[in-house]
Amino acid sequence: MATTDPQQNASLDPFASAYAAAFANMDQGFCFLEKVDTPANKPPDFRYQMVNPAFEKHTGLTNVIGKTSRQVVPQLDERIITLYEQVARTGQSTQFQTYVAPLDRWIEANVFPISQQPAQIAVLFTNITDRKRAEEAQQVSEVTYRTLFETMEQGFGIGQILPADQQAGRPMDYQWLEVNPRFEQLTGLARADVLSQTTRQLIPGLEETWYEGYGHVAATGETVSFEAYSPVLSRWFEVYVFALGSPASRRVGVLFSNTTERKQQQKRQALLLKLADAIRPLTASGDIMTTVSELIGRHYEVDRCGFAELPPPYNQLVISRDWTKAGMPSRQDAYPLSSWSGELIRRLRSGQTVVDDAGKDSQNPPPEAPSKRAGDRGSRIWAPRLKEGQWVGSFFVEDAPSRFWNEADVGLLEEIAERTWAAVERARAEEALGEEYRRKDEFMAMLAHELRNPLASLANTLLVLQLTRGTDENLSYPQAVGQMSQQVGHMSRMVDDLLDVGRIRYGLIQLHRKPLDLVTLMRQTVETVKPFYSQQRRQLSVSLPPYALPMLGDETRLVQVVMNLLTNGLRYTNPGGHVWVSLQLEKDEAQPKQALLRVKDDGIGIALDRQATIFDIFVQGETTLDRPRGGLGLGLAVVKQLVVLHEGSIEVHSPGVGEGSEFLVRLPLKPESAALELPHLPVFNTATGKGRVLVIEDNQTLADMTARLVALSGYEARVSYSGMDGLVVAEQWRPDVILLDLGLPHLDGFEVNRRLREQSWGQSLPIVALTGYSPQSFQARTEQAGFAAYLIKPLNLPQLRKLLSEVVPDQ
Repeated sequence: MATTDPQQNASLDPFASAYAAAFANMDQGFCFLEKVDTPANKPPDFRYQMVNPAFEKHTGLTNVIGKTSRQVVPQLDERIITLYEQVARTGQSTQFQTYVAPLDRWIEANVFPISQQPAQIAVLFTNITDRKRAEEAQQVSEVTYRTLFETMEQGFGIGQILPADQQAGRPMDYQWLEVNPRFEQLTGLARADVLSQTTRQLIPGLEETWYEGYGHVAATGETVSFEAYSPVLSRWFEVYVFALGSPASRRVGVLFSNTTERKQQQKRQALLLKLADAIRPLTASGDIMTTVSELIGRHYEVDRCGFAELPPPYNQLVISRDWTKAGMPSRQDAYPLSSWSGELIRRLRSGQTVVDDAGKDSQNPPPEAPSKRAGDRGSRIWAPRLKEGQWVGSFFVEDAPSRFWNEADVGLLEEIAERTWAAVERARAEEALGEEYRRKDEFMAMLAHELRNPLASLANTLLVLQLTRGTDENLSYPQAVGQMSQQVGHMSRMVDDLLDVGRIRYGLIQLHRKPLDLVTLMRQTVETVKPFYSQQRRQLSVSLPPYALPMLGDETRLVQVVMNLLTNGLRYTNPGGHVWVSLQLEKDEAQPKQALLRVKDDGIGIALDRQATIFDIFVQGETTLDRPRGGLGLGLAVVKQLVVLHEGSIEVHSPGVGEGSEFLVRLPLKPESAALELPHLPVFNTATGKGRVLVIEDNQTLADMTARLVALSGYEARVSYSGMDGLVVAEQWRPDVILLDLGLPHLDGFEVNRRLREQSWGQSLPIVALTGYSPQSFQARTEQAGFAAYLIKPLNLPQLRKLLSEVVPDQ
C-alpha cells in the first residue's frame, strides 16, 4: 500500500520504526500527493504517492498508489482539487469539511505542503460521516419537534416548580419556561405574561389542586392524567402531566386540551333531556312554566327563575309563574312598563337578550319587586319572546350580584326559553281547542234552555186558551197574543244572533255603507233602550258631543253594535246599578281621526282570566245552572266582528269580578273634507213660511208636538232634544226664534241661552223660556238672562201664536 518500506529506513532514523508503527496504526487517513504536470488547457490533478491503512478504511478505496485523484474518483468535487492546488502553489496549509458524493462520505481534512519542487502535499483526514449524520438527524428531530410544538392542537408547556418558603411565608409556585402558541389560545392567557410571571402572579386565586398535582409529579416522577374544571378560568381541561429530568430539576411537562365546549355540550344535552322528560307528561301551560322555572332555578342554583308575559295592550309585564330559592320572595305581580328604562324596553322589544351581571346594564336594571331593597339589583338574564315581531313575554333568571353569565349559559337559557314557549304554545292550543269544545257543549245546553223557555211559555199559553176557549178572565185573547208575541220576538232575536254569527264567521255579511252621524245614531239607539233600563231599575247616563261625528258605515249594523253593548250592560248590572255611555272624538295626532265609544257599568265585572276570550263565540261572564242573566253568549262576539268589519277595534277592561267593566269601541271617521252636514232631525214645514222656529226640549214627544203646533201656526219648525244639539242646530240653521226648555239635562236652558248670546248672530235672537214651574220661580231670572218671553207648560195655543207674531220679524 505504501511507496516505501519503513524497515528500509530504520537505520537512518532511530524514530523511523515508531513513525512507521504510528503511520500504520493511526485512525486518521493519510495520503501523500504529488502534482501532475498537465497541459495548460487541462485541469490540475494530483497523483497518490503514499497512503496509510486508515485511508482505505475511511474512503473504501484500494490500489490507489500511482493513480491520480481524477482517475480514482472521476466525479471528484473540483473544490477539493482547487484546495490541493492552492496549498501546493502558496505553501499555506488549509483545512475543510466536505461531503464526497461519489464516496457518500463526509470528511474533515487538513492539507499542508511538503515541497514546491516538485509540488507535493500531504492530506490528513477523518471520516466524520457518522457524526454529520447524527447532527443532521438531530437537526431534523429539532425541526420536527419545533414544528410539532408550534402547530399541535393541544396546549403544551414546560415548567419548573418553585418550592414553598415557609420562613418567608411564600407558598409553592410554578414558573413556565416554555409554552406553545396553542397554550395561549386554550387558556386565554397571553404567552408573554405566562413566561414573565409566576402562576400565582398571573392567575390569582387559581385552585390549589393545580399546584399540588404538579408538585407531586415533579417530586415522584409519576405520570398523571386527569380532567378538572377551573372556576377562575371558567374552563374545563383534560391534562397529562409528566416529569422531566431528575427530581432535583423540579421540571414537569404539561400536555392538555380545553374540553370546556365538550363538557358544556354534555351538560347542555343532559339538561335539555331532563327538561324534555319533565314537561312531556304536562298538558297545562301553567304547569309547564312552573316546572321549567323550578328545574332551571335548581340546576343553576339561582335566587329566582320564571316567566313574564305582556298581554294586550302591552303596557305592563305580568309575572304569572316563578320559582324562588328558600327565603326569597316571589315576584308574581303586574309591573307597568314605565318602571323599566327606555333602553331595556328597546332591547327587549328588538329581541335582544339582556344580560345584567357584573359590569353589564348596571344603570338600567329590570323592574324591581316592591319587596326588594333599593339598589339590590343582582345579576339577571332576560330572554325576550317575540311573536310576529311583537315582544310578548320573557323568560328570566336572577341571582346574586356577583354571578357571571358566560356565553354558553346565555345561549342554553335562550334555547330553553324557546323550547318552553313552544311547549306552552302547544299546550295553550290544546287548551283552547278543549275550551272551544267545552263552550260548544255549554252553548248547546244553553240554546236548549233558552229555546225551551219561550217554547214552554207559548205552549202553556196556547193550552190555557184551548182549555178556557178564551173565557179566562186572567188571560184574555189580547193578553195572550201579547205574551206570545213577546216570546216569539225573544226567539227571533236569538235566531238572528245565531244567523249573524254564522254569516260573520264565513264572511257572508255585506256592509251597506253610507254617510251617517254617529251622534245621531247613538241618540236614537239610547232612546230606544231607555224604557228597558227604567223597567229593570237600572240607571243610564249618556254623554254625547255637541258636534257631528261623520263616518261611512252600515247604520243597521252599527245600531246592532250599540244595542248589544247597552243590552249587555243592562243584563250584567244588578238592580239599582248604573251604566254610563259616552261618545267623543279621540284626540291622537299619530292616528287618523276616530270616534271613541265607552260603555261602562258598575255590574258584576269580568274575571281576569276571561277577559281575553270574552269576545269569543259562546263565551259568557257566568255560566251557572240558574243562569239569572240569560242569553246565548253571542252578543259580544257579534259586536267585535261588526266593529272589525268597520275597520274599528274593541277592548274590555275590568278590575275583576264584582268591580264592573268598561268596553271601548273605536271607529274610523270620514275625512274633514267629507264632513256630514246637520244631523237629520224632524222638520215641520208649512206653505206660508212666516219664519223659522227651533224647539229645544228633552222630552221627545212634547218637543215634536210643540213643533207641530208651531208648524200649524204657519211657521217652519225644527226640534232638538238636548242643549248641546240645540247649539249645533242653531249655529247651522239660524232660526228666527227659539223655544227653549229651562230644565234640560246636562246643559240647562240658562247655560244654552248664555252660549247663544256669546255668538254674534245670537245676541239679538228672540229666545222664549219654557218651563213647568210657576212664574215666580224663574221670571226675574229669565228677564235678567235676556229671554224675550216666558211660557208655562202646557202651552196655550192662542198665547203661543200671539207671542210668535210679536217676536218673529216680518218676512
